[in-house]
Amino acid sequence: MVEAIVPSRAADRFGCGNTFENLMVINFSGPGGVKASAYCCNVNIDIDGEPQAYGPFDNPDVQPKERLSNGGWLDPVGNAVRKKQYDDAKKKFDDLAQKKADILAKAKAPAGPAAPPSAPPDPAATAALDKEIGDAKEAMKKASHFWNDDPAKRPKNFGKIFWYWYGPSSLTPEDARGKRPFKEPDHPTAPPRRPKLDDQKPELEDVYGAFPIIQSIFEPGPGFYVSGFPARVNTAFPDWDQRAFLPPGSTAQVPNAALSLPLEAVTKLRLNDIVLGMRLDGSAALEFPFLDHGRKPKVGECSVGVFTGRARRAFCPAPSPWSTRRSATPASARSRSAC
Repeated sequence: MVEAIVPSRAADRFGCGNTFENLMVINFSGPGGVKASAYCCNVNIDIDGEPQAYGPFDNPDVQPKERLSNGGWLDPVGNAVRKKQYDDAKKKFDDLAQKKADILAKAKAPAGPAAPPSAPPDPAATAALDKEIGDAKEAMKKASHFWNDDPAKRPKNFGKIFWYWYGPSSLTPEDARGKRPFKEPDHPTAPPRRPKLDDQKPELEDVYGAFPIIQSIFEPGPGFYVSGFPARVNTAFPDWDQRAFLPPGSTAQVPNAALSLPLEAVTKLRLNDIVLGMRLDGSAALEFPFLDHGRKPKVGECSVGVFTGRARRAFCPAPSPWSTRRSATPASARSRSAC
């Protein structure tokens, strides 16, 4: 008996760069529990994971391919704008909370011998004030970007810094000192080393108190920041070394794609699943894995290698529509996607 392949539309819609919106994702289920997902989009360059992606902005010997603002950083002016938004929202909340406290205190205050007792607060007015307070608190939480109801669990620079590093790999000075020393396997006389945080300008400290990690002379981009993925590719190196995110023996990143968390949720794709992208204006195709995570509902974020990699038949590095899907395989096999 022939089993049907059943399509279903994913509930969410996706964007592609700043050009396309409302893109549809179709999930398929087929014989033997095989599952697949498909969508069409352009390919946009995602530099994360490249050894020369990020670096200091004041070192003439280092020419990064990506802007720090695409790695999480807000310059002091941008941070000041967000800080004012938070401070204004917090002041409004504090003022409303104090207004309610004053009303309750006045209602509870003992009356003088010749004065009548204070009238209780008007229930309607109290309800309206409570709603104002609730709305103000939500606005304050949103403006903070890193809110936690437990003050002890808020980041180190909560209320002062309103961004964090998600492109460059970063550590706090304390965490860097706590890392296990790494001995270079090919340089036995070199002393063991820990992560380098040599670029500790005040404006580079994020909300967690972390600074970008500098690549050493043993890594592919000395002087550049380490640009990592959520998981190591090469476990022979620690997760603060650029080589941990490159294939063994490689000095450049392989073709790869970024899997957005919203797309992961509606397709069940996972990091290291293999994508087979196909040009719709021809038959050229290229396989590459999902190695990075994205946070926005986007599709088509791919490394430079997807544009320059060797494809089946003719491959043009110019942006063009692609189709992508995932096929489930037995648990013992690696997940793949194909078109």
